[in-house]
Amino acid sequence: MRFLSVQKSKIKIIFFLSNLAGGGAQRTIVNLLRNINRDSFSICLTLLNLNNNDPFLPLVPKDVKIINLKSRARNSIFKIRKLIKTIKPDILFSTLPQVNFAVWLGNKLAGNKAKLILRETNYREKGINTSLLYHNIYRKIYNDAHHVIGLSDGVTQHMIKSYGLNPAKVTRIYNPIDIEYIVGKSSESCELHFSKTFKMVSCGRLVKQKNYPLLVRALAILKEKGYQDFELFILGDGPQKLQLEEMICKYNLKDNIRLIGYQNNPYPYMKMADLFILSSLWEGFGHVIVESMVCGTPVLATDCPHGPREILEDGKYGWLVNNNDHYAMANKLEELILNPNKINDMANKLRNKINTFSVNEITKQYEDIFRILCRSET
Repeated sequence: MRFLSVQKSKIKIIFFLSNLAGGGAQRTIVNLLRNINRDSFSICLTLLNLNNNDPFLPLVPKDVKIINLKSRARNSIFKIRKLIKTIKPDILFSTLPQVNFAVWLGNKLAGNKAKLILRETNYREKGINTSLLYHNIYRKIYNDAHHVIGLSDGVTQHMIKSYGLNPAKVTRIYNPIDIEYIVGKSSESCELHFSKTFKMVSCGRLVKQKNYPLLVRALAILKEKGYQDFELFILGDGPQKLQLEEMICKYNLKDNIRLIGYQNNPYPYMKMADLFILSSLWEGFGHVIVESMVCGTPVLATDCPHGPREILEDGKYGWLVNNNDHYAMANKLEELILNPNKINDMANKLRNKINTFSVNEITKQYEDIFRILCRSET
Protein backbone atom coordinates (compact mmCIF):
# COMPACT_ATOMS: atom_id res chain seq x y z
CA MET A 1 0.00 0.00 0.00
CA ARG A 2 1.15 3.55 -0.67
CA PHE A 3 0.30 4.23 2.98
CA LEU A 4 3.19 2.02 4.15
CA SER A 5 5.95 4.03 2.50
CA VAL A 6 5.53 7.29 4.40
CA GLN A 7 8.34 8.90 6.34
CA LYS A 8 8.65 7.72 9.94
CA SER A 9 8.60 11.31 11.17
CA LYS A 10 4.96 11.61 10.19
CA ILE A 11 2.21 10.54 12.56
CA LYS A 12 0.07 7.89 10.85
CA ILE A 13 -3.65 8.21 11.49
CA ILE A 14 -6.54 6.06 10.33
CA PHE A 15 -9.86 7.90 10.43
CA PHE A 16 -12.94 5.67 10.69
CA LEU A 17 -16.50 6.42 9.59
CA SER A 18 -19.56 4.41 8.67
CA ASN A 19 -19.97 6.08 5.26
CA LEU A 20 -19.86 9.44 3.51
CA ALA A 21 -23.60 10.06 3.51
CA GLY A 22 -24.86 13.44 4.70
CA GLY A 23 -24.39 14.14 8.38
CA GLY A 24 -22.49 16.26 10.88
CA ALA A 25 -19.96 13.53 11.70
CA GLN A 26 -19.17 12.99 8.03
CA ARG A 27 -18.86 16.73 7.44
CA THR A 28 -16.46 17.03 10.40
CA ILE A 29 -14.16 14.25 9.22
CA VAL A 30 -14.13 15.55 5.65
CA ASN A 31 -13.20 19.03 6.91
CA LEU A 32 -10.35 17.56 8.96
CA LEU A 33 -9.09 15.51 6.01
CA ARG A 34 -9.10 18.62 3.83
CA ASN A 35 -7.14 20.74 6.27
CA ILE A 36 -4.82 18.56 8.35
CA ASN A 37 -1.11 19.32 7.92
CA ARG A 38 0.32 16.82 5.43
CA ASP A 39 3.90 17.60 6.51
CA SER A 40 3.18 16.25 10.00
CA PHE A 41 0.49 13.65 9.44
CA SER A 42 -0.06 10.76 7.05
CA ILE A 43 -3.78 10.05 6.85
CA CYS A 44 -6.07 7.31 5.63
CA LEU A 45 -9.87 7.07 5.70
CA THR A 46 -11.56 3.74 6.41
CA LEU A 47 -15.30 3.36 5.81
CA LEU A 48 -17.52 0.51 6.88
CA ASN A 49 -19.54 0.72 3.71
CA LEU A 50 -18.92 3.27 0.98
CA ASN A 51 -21.58 4.03 -1.61
CA ASN A 52 -20.25 5.75 -4.73
CA ASN A 53 -23.26 8.06 -4.58
CA ASP A 54 -22.49 9.27 -1.06
CA PRO A 55 -22.68 13.09 -1.26
CA PHE A 56 -19.50 13.77 0.69
CA LEU A 57 -17.32 11.44 -1.39
CA PRO A 58 -16.34 14.17 -3.92
CA LEU A 59 -15.21 16.38 -1.03
CA VAL A 60 -12.53 13.94 0.17
CA PRO A 61 -9.12 15.16 -1.04
CA LYS A 62 -7.61 13.10 -3.83
CA ASP A 63 -4.46 12.36 -1.82
CA VAL A 64 -6.43 10.60 0.94
CA LYS A 65 -6.50 6.84 0.53
CA ILE A 66 -10.00 5.41 1.13
CA ILE A 67 -10.39 1.84 2.38
CA ASN A 68 -13.87 0.37 2.02
CA LEU A 69 -14.48 -2.53 4.41
CA LYS A 70 -17.87 -3.32 2.81
CA SER A 71 -19.22 -4.50 6.17
CA ARG A 72 -21.69 -3.66 8.87
CA ALA A 73 -20.06 -2.62 12.13
CA ARG A 74 -20.28 -6.02 13.84
CA ASN A 75 -18.84 -7.78 10.78
CA SER A 76 -15.95 -5.35 10.39
CA ILE A 77 -14.08 -6.07 13.63
CA PHE A 78 -11.63 -8.66 12.28
CA LYS A 79 -11.07 -6.58 9.14
CA ILE A 80 -10.16 -3.63 11.35
CA ARG A 81 -7.80 -5.87 13.36
CA LYS A 82 -6.06 -6.96 10.16
CA LEU A 83 -5.88 -3.36 8.93
CA ILE A 84 -4.21 -2.21 12.15
CA LYS A 85 -1.64 -5.00 12.00
CA THR A 86 -0.90 -4.24 8.32
CA ILE A 87 -0.70 -0.44 8.41
CA LYS A 88 0.65 -0.10 11.97
CA PRO A 89 -0.88 3.34 12.56
CA ASP A 90 0.06 5.56 15.46
CA ILE A 91 -3.52 6.73 16.01
CA LEU A 92 -7.01 5.42 15.34
CA PHE A 93 -9.66 8.15 15.22
CA SER A 94 -13.29 7.07 15.24
CA THR A 95 -16.64 8.79 15.49
CA LEU A 96 -20.24 7.49 15.68
CA PRO A 97 -21.17 4.85 18.30
CA GLN A 98 -21.31 1.67 16.23
CA VAL A 99 -18.02 2.53 14.54
CA ASN A 100 -16.40 3.42 17.87
CA PHE A 101 -17.26 -0.02 19.24
CA ALA A 102 -15.91 -1.87 16.20
CA VAL A 103 -12.66 0.11 16.18
CA TRP A 104 -12.19 -0.31 19.94
CA LEU A 105 -12.65 -4.09 19.73
CA GLY A 106 -10.55 -4.41 16.57
CA ASN A 107 -7.71 -2.57 18.30
CA LYS A 108 -7.98 -4.79 21.39
CA LEU A 109 -7.80 -7.90 19.22
CA ALA A 110 -4.74 -6.41 17.52
CA GLY A 111 -3.06 -6.05 20.90
CA ASN A 112 -3.87 -2.35 21.42
CA LYS A 113 -1.30 -1.49 18.78
CA ALA A 114 -2.46 2.10 18.29
CA LYS A 115 -3.58 5.06 20.38
CA LEU A 116 -7.37 5.18 20.27
CA ILE A 117 -9.28 8.47 20.06
CA LEU A 118 -13.07 8.27 20.19
CA ARG A 119 -15.32 11.20 19.40
CA GLU A 120 -18.82 11.50 20.82
CA THR A 121 -21.23 13.23 18.46
CA ASN A 122 -24.35 13.47 20.58
CA TYR A 123 -25.94 13.77 23.99
CA ARG A 124 -26.81 10.25 25.17
CA GLU A 125 -28.86 9.70 28.29
CA LYS A 126 -29.92 6.23 29.38
CA GLY A 127 -33.68 5.94 29.49
CA ILE A 128 -34.11 8.86 27.09
CA ASN A 129 -32.19 8.03 23.93
CA THR A 130 -29.88 5.22 25.04
CA SER A 131 -30.59 1.83 26.63
CA LEU A 132 -28.81 0.58 29.74
CA LEU A 133 -26.90 -1.94 27.60
CA TYR A 134 -25.53 0.71 25.26
CA HIS A 135 -24.83 3.03 28.18
CA ASN A 136 -22.59 0.35 29.72
CA ILE A 137 -20.88 -0.30 26.38
CA TYR A 138 -20.13 3.41 25.97
CA ARG A 139 -18.79 3.55 29.51
CA LYS A 140 -16.41 0.68 28.76
CA ILE A 141 -15.06 1.84 25.42
CA TYR A 142 -14.67 5.50 26.43
CA ASN A 143 -12.79 4.54 29.59
CA ASP A 144 -10.52 2.26 27.54
CA ALA A 145 -9.78 4.95 24.93
CA HIS A 146 -6.57 6.95 25.17
CA HIS A 147 -8.50 10.16 24.58
CA VAL A 148 -12.12 11.19 24.10
CA ILE A 149 -13.43 14.20 22.18
CA GLY A 150 -16.77 15.79 23.04
CA LEU A 151 -18.12 18.25 20.51
CA SER A 152 -19.58 20.67 23.08
CA ASP A 153 -18.99 21.55 26.73
CA GLY A 154 -22.37 20.04 27.58
CA VAL A 155 -21.58 16.69 25.94
CA THR A 156 -18.08 16.65 27.44
CA GLN A 157 -19.29 17.24 30.99
CA HIS A 158 -22.13 14.76 30.53
CA MET A 159 -19.67 12.04 29.46
CA ILE A 160 -17.36 12.72 32.40
CA LYS A 161 -20.27 12.45 34.82
CA SER A 162 -22.20 9.58 33.19
CA TYR A 163 -19.26 7.35 32.29
CA GLY A 164 -16.91 8.23 35.14
CA LEU A 165 -14.22 9.44 32.75
CA ASN A 166 -10.99 11.04 33.90
CA PRO A 167 -11.42 14.73 32.93
CA ALA A 168 -7.75 14.86 31.92
CA LYS A 169 -8.39 12.59 28.95
CA VAL A 170 -11.52 14.35 27.68
CA THR A 171 -11.34 17.44 25.47
CA ARG A 172 -14.07 19.61 24.05
CA ILE A 173 -13.46 20.46 20.40
CA TYR A 174 -16.23 22.09 18.41
CA ASN A 175 -17.15 20.95 14.91
CA PRO A 176 -14.87 22.52 12.30
CA ILE A 177 -16.70 24.84 9.91
CA ASP A 178 -15.19 25.59 6.51
CA ILE A 179 -16.39 29.18 6.33
CA GLU A 180 -14.94 29.96 2.91
CA TYR A 181 -16.48 26.82 1.40
CA ILE A 182 -19.93 27.51 2.85
CA VAL A 183 -19.92 31.14 1.75
CA GLY A 184 -19.05 30.06 -1.78
CA LYS A 185 -21.68 27.30 -1.91
CA SER A 186 -24.35 29.60 -0.49
CA SER A 187 -24.10 31.77 -3.60
CA GLU A 188 -25.04 28.92 -5.93
CA SER A 189 -28.54 28.71 -7.39
CA CYS A 190 -31.17 26.30 -6.08
CA GLU A 191 -34.11 24.62 -7.75
CA LEU A 192 -36.83 25.71 -5.32
CA HIS A 193 -37.75 29.19 -4.16
CA PHE A 194 -39.92 30.63 -1.44
CA SER A 195 -43.32 32.01 -2.36
CA LYS A 196 -44.13 33.77 0.93
CA THR A 197 -42.73 36.88 2.60
CA PHE A 198 -41.46 35.41 5.89
CA LYS A 199 -39.05 32.62 4.98
CA MET A 200 -37.85 29.89 7.34
CA VAL A 201 -35.56 26.87 6.94
CA SER A 202 -34.92 23.80 9.06
CA CYS A 203 -32.44 21.08 8.18
CA GLY A 204 -31.84 17.53 9.41
CA ARG A 205 -33.13 13.97 9.27
CA LEU A 206 -36.84 13.44 9.76
CA VAL A 207 -36.42 11.60 13.04
CA LYS A 208 -37.65 11.91 16.63
CA GLN A 209 -34.55 13.80 17.78
CA LYS A 210 -35.18 16.73 15.43
CA ASN A 211 -38.78 17.12 16.71
CA TYR A 212 -40.33 18.51 13.53
CA PRO A 213 -43.86 17.91 14.87
CA LEU A 214 -43.19 20.79 17.26
CA LEU A 215 -42.59 23.09 14.30
CA VAL A 216 -45.79 21.99 12.59
CA ARG A 217 -47.81 22.65 15.75
CA ALA A 218 -46.14 26.04 16.27
CA LEU A 219 -46.92 27.14 12.73
CA ALA A 220 -50.49 25.86 13.11
CA ILE A 221 -50.87 28.29 16.02
CA LEU A 222 -49.62 31.15 13.84
CA LYS A 223 -52.17 30.27 11.17
CA GLU A 224 -54.96 30.12 13.74
CA LYS A 225 -54.00 33.66 14.75
CA GLY A 226 -54.49 34.83 11.18
CA TYR A 227 -50.93 34.80 9.87
CA GLN A 228 -50.73 33.50 6.30
CA ASP A 229 -47.64 34.96 4.62
CA PHE A 230 -44.97 32.59 5.99
CA GLU A 231 -43.22 29.54 4.61
CA LEU A 232 -40.97 26.83 6.03
CA PHE A 233 -38.69 24.59 3.99
CA ILE A 234 -37.64 21.40 5.79
CA LEU A 235 -34.50 19.88 4.24
CA GLY A 236 -34.01 16.20 4.96
CA ASP A 237 -35.38 12.69 4.63
CA GLY A 238 -36.23 10.06 7.21
CA PRO A 239 -38.80 7.74 8.78
CA GLN A 240 -41.09 10.52 10.03
CA LYS A 241 -41.85 11.84 6.54
CA LEU A 242 -45.33 10.28 6.31
CA GLN A 243 -46.24 11.44 9.83
CA LEU A 244 -45.19 14.99 8.99
CA GLU A 245 -47.10 14.98 5.71
CA GLU A 246 -50.22 13.90 7.58
CA MET A 247 -49.75 16.60 10.21
CA ILE A 248 -49.24 19.28 7.54
CA CYS A 249 -52.53 18.27 5.92
CA LYS A 250 -54.33 18.03 9.26
CA TYR A 251 -53.38 21.60 10.19
CA ASN A 252 -54.02 22.97 6.69
CA LEU A 253 -50.39 24.01 6.23
CA LYS A 254 -49.70 22.67 2.72
CA ASP A 255 -49.17 26.24 1.48
CA ASN A 256 -46.83 27.02 4.36
CA ILE A 257 -44.60 23.98 4.95
CA ARG A 258 -42.67 22.15 2.25
CA LEU A 259 -40.71 18.94 2.77
CA ILE A 260 -38.07 19.27 0.08
CA GLY A 261 -35.90 16.25 0.94
CA TYR A 262 -32.16 15.95 1.39
CA GLN A 263 -30.20 18.67 -0.43
CA ASN A 264 -26.54 18.20 -1.38
CA ASN A 265 -26.12 21.93 -1.01
CA PRO A 266 -28.39 23.33 1.73
CA TYR A 267 -26.56 26.66 1.97
CA PRO A 268 -28.47 28.68 -0.67
CA TYR A 269 -31.68 27.82 1.18
CA MET A 270 -30.16 28.97 4.46
CA LYS A 271 -28.98 32.18 2.82
CA MET A 272 -32.39 32.91 1.29
CA ALA A 273 -34.23 32.44 4.56
CA ASP A 274 -35.00 35.10 7.14
CA LEU A 275 -34.67 32.58 9.94
CA PHE A 276 -33.19 29.14 10.57
CA ILE A 277 -35.05 27.00 13.10
CA LEU A 278 -33.67 24.10 15.12
CA SER A 279 -36.46 22.30 17.00
CA SER A 280 -34.48 19.34 18.39
CA LEU A 281 -35.18 17.48 21.62
CA TRP A 282 -31.44 16.98 22.09
CA GLU A 283 -28.22 17.67 20.21
CA GLY A 284 -24.52 17.10 20.66
CA PHE A 285 -23.60 20.37 19.05
CA GLY A 286 -25.94 21.59 16.32
CA HIS A 287 -23.70 21.83 13.26
CA VAL A 288 -26.45 23.37 11.15
CA ILE A 289 -26.78 26.27 13.60
CA VAL A 290 -23.26 27.46 12.83
CA GLU A 291 -23.65 26.78 9.11
CA SER A 292 -26.72 29.00 9.03
CA MET A 293 -24.85 31.72 10.93
CA VAL A 294 -22.08 31.56 8.32
CA CYS A 295 -24.77 32.11 5.66
CA GLY A 296 -25.82 35.26 7.54
CA THR A 297 -29.16 33.84 8.71
CA PRO A 298 -30.09 34.14 12.41
CA VAL A 299 -31.19 31.09 14.38
CA LEU A 300 -34.14 30.29 16.61
CA ALA A 301 -33.51 27.09 18.58
CA THR A 302 -35.00 25.01 21.34
CA ASP A 303 -32.94 25.16 24.52
CA CYS A 304 -32.16 21.47 24.35
CA PRO A 305 -29.12 19.63 25.69
CA HIS A 306 -26.41 20.39 24.74
CA GLY A 307 -25.34 22.56 21.83
CA PRO A 308 -27.64 25.49 21.05
CA ARG A 309 -27.17 27.51 24.25
CA GLU A 310 -23.38 27.20 23.94
CA ILE A 311 -23.28 28.22 20.30
CA LEU A 312 -25.71 31.10 20.72
CA GLU A 313 -24.07 32.21 23.99
CA ASP A 314 -27.23 32.21 26.09
CA GLY A 315 -29.16 34.11 23.41
CA LYS A 316 -26.52 36.70 22.49
CA TYR A 317 -26.24 35.39 18.92
CA GLY A 318 -29.71 33.92 18.40
CA TRP A 319 -32.96 33.09 20.17
CA LEU A 320 -33.74 30.21 22.51
CA VAL A 321 -37.15 28.89 23.53
CA ASN A 322 -38.10 26.20 26.03
CA ASN A 323 -37.38 22.70 24.83
CA ASN A 324 -40.36 20.83 23.32
CA ASP A 325 -42.70 23.81 23.84
CA HIS A 326 -44.60 24.63 20.65
CA TYR A 327 -46.44 27.50 22.32
CA ALA A 328 -43.12 29.19 23.19
CA MET A 329 -41.91 28.58 19.63
CA ALA A 330 -45.10 30.09 18.16
CA ASN A 331 -44.88 33.14 20.43
CA LYS A 332 -41.27 33.83 19.48
CA LEU A 333 -42.03 33.40 15.77
CA GLU A 334 -44.92 35.85 16.06
CA GLU A 335 -42.62 38.34 17.79
CA LEU A 336 -40.02 38.08 15.02
CA ILE A 337 -42.61 38.35 12.24
CA LEU A 338 -43.93 41.54 13.82
CA ASN A 339 -40.42 42.93 14.47
CA PRO A 340 -38.23 42.21 11.41
CA ASN A 341 -35.60 44.68 12.62
CA LYS A 342 -34.74 42.21 15.37
CA ILE A 343 -33.75 39.71 12.70
CA ASN A 344 -31.70 42.30 10.79
CA ASP A 345 -29.91 43.40 13.97
CA MET A 346 -29.09 39.79 14.89
CA ALA A 347 -27.80 39.04 11.38
CA ASN A 348 -25.33 41.91 11.70
CA LYS A 349 -23.88 40.38 14.88
CA LEU A 350 -23.20 36.90 13.52
CA ARG A 351 -19.82 37.59 11.95
CA ASN A 352 -18.46 38.31 15.44
CA LYS A 353 -19.10 34.70 16.46
CA ILE A 354 -18.46 32.37 13.53
CA ASN A 355 -14.65 32.50 13.59
CA THR A 356 -14.79 30.52 16.86
CA PHE A 357 -15.62 27.50 14.69
CA SER A 358 -13.15 28.16 11.87
CA VAL A 359 -11.87 24.93 10.34
CA ASN A 360 -8.28 26.14 10.58
CA GLU A 361 -8.57 26.83 14.30
CA ILE A 362 -10.39 23.57 15.06
CA THR A 363 -7.98 21.47 12.97
CA LYS A 364 -5.05 22.85 14.99
CA GLN A 365 -6.78 21.74 18.18
CA TYR A 366 -7.07 18.21 16.81
CA GLU A 367 -3.45 18.24 15.66
CA ASP A 368 -2.34 19.23 19.17
CA ILE A 369 -4.16 16.20 20.63
CA PHE A 370 -2.57 13.87 18.05
CA ARG A 371 0.93 15.18 18.82
CA ILE A 372 0.48 15.03 22.60
CA LEU A 373 -0.74 11.42 22.44
CA CYS A 374 2.20 10.33 20.33
CA ARG A 375 4.72 12.16 22.56
CA SER A 376 3.27 10.40 25.63
CA GLU A 377 4.31 7.09 24.06
CA THR A 378 8.01 7.88 24.26
